[in-house]
Amino acid sequence: MSQPALTTHDLRVGYGSTAVAVVGDAVLEPGTLTVLVGRNGAGKTTTLRTVAGLLDPVGGSVRVGSERLHGLTARERARRLALVLSDRTTAGGLTAREVVALGRYPHTSLTGRLSDADRAAVSHALKRTGADAYATRPMGELSSGEQQRVFIARALAQDGAVVLLDEPTAHLDAPGRSDVFALLRDLARTEGRALLAATHELDAALASADQVWALVPSADDPATLHAGLPESLGLDGVLDRAFGVNIGYRSEVERTDAPVLTIEAEGADRFWVEHLARRLGFRAGSGGVVVARVGDGWRIGEERAIDLASIAERLAQKKA
Repeated sequence: MSQPALTTHDLRVGYGSTAVAVVGDAVLEPGTLTVLVGRNGAGKTTTLRTVAGLLDPVGGSVRVGSERLHGLTARERARRLALVLSDRTTAGGLTAREVVALGRYPHTSLTGRLSDADRAAVSHALKRTGADAYATRPMGELSSGEQQRVFIARALAQDGAVVLLDEPTAHLDAPGRSDVFALLRDLARTEGRALLAATHELDAALASADQVWALVPSADDPATLHAGLPESLGLDGVLDRAFGVNIGYRSEVERTDAPVLTIEAEGADRFWVEHLARRLGFRAGSGGVVVARVGDGWRIGEERAIDLASIAERLAQKKA
């Protein structure tokens, strides 16, 4: 098993000695997209900035790989993780390629001159994000969606094991939001990076995320982070508590050529298993592998499964 890209231990985040959220022990694995969700004021941005090393933790620690994050210099941190903020900064007359090249700064000498390897990393990042089509255009001429792809490309060019994003779909319309989350999921898998995105866009995020970090507020205490599969947190009611409403939505229309699952469950059980099936590239129907609720557990085919995480693992094996 590969080493986690980032881990937290007994982490509490906030300002000074006042904690606004208890993150506890959480993990980001290579090749996965995790979304950080919660109400306004629950501590999403504070959590993200602490995990990025921009804020000191109130308690506990963060490790990137085997190294303690807050013991690294800014340049050392930048070689290990990249951060894409929601704040839109003006790029002047810089072209998209020049902005992406800024991501190579942690790897250059004091002169800042790019090597052949640096230029290759920039070209790769532009191509992987689809931003190579407008690489020579000034940033001021690009749409919000195009600019966001450039900023994601800059983080990719930075070549860290972890990419953190704060509201990556801000300023985008609905199709643009779905496109960005699809891109992030693809980059996590194909580039082997661990991506963590703080977002308000629950529908698009849950359709793409491998894992959810949900901040559940408390009336008198700091919010508490719960981590798990989107469907597990949905079925356990964690998402309902995180937002104070009953979560009900539909992800994108399922593919008609997807393999079939026969789901034998009712109510919330069926809803979240169907969501899991769509997210993993299956569709609900008849005549396929049976996924059934059995007492306190599940059955997939002839095998027992203790929870939705076990079902997800078996389905992934069937798609491989």
